[in-house]
Amino acid sequence: MTVSIVHDLPPEELRFHWKSGRLCLDFVATVGERWRRSFERLLAPDDLARWLLETGMLEVPPKVSGRQLGAARTLRESINRLARPGIKPEPDDRDQL
Repeated sequence: MTVSIVHDLPPEELRFHWKSGRLCLDFVATVGERWRRSFERLLAPDDLARWLLETGMLEVPPKVSGRQLGAARTLRESINRLARPGIKPEPDDRDQL
C-alpha cells in the first residue's frame, strides 16, 4: 500500500487517534484513511516525537532522527499487515517486531 505525503492537510486531519485501546493499532492509525486517501500523519521526526509523547509513556518528547522515523514507518506497516485479516504479510514483517 502506498502512503501519500500531503502537505496541505488541515490540522484536524493530522491529529492522532486513540480509539483502538491498543497502542500498536493506534500507531497503525498514524496513516489516515487507509481505505481512501491513505495519508501520512508522521510527516517529520517531530511528529513521531509528538506521537510518542501523546501515548503517555514519556514526559518529555524524545529527539527523533529521520532514520528513526523511517524505521518507525516500516514497523508500522509491518504491524498493519500482520494485524489485518486478508492482507498477506511480507517475509520480513515478523522480524520487524
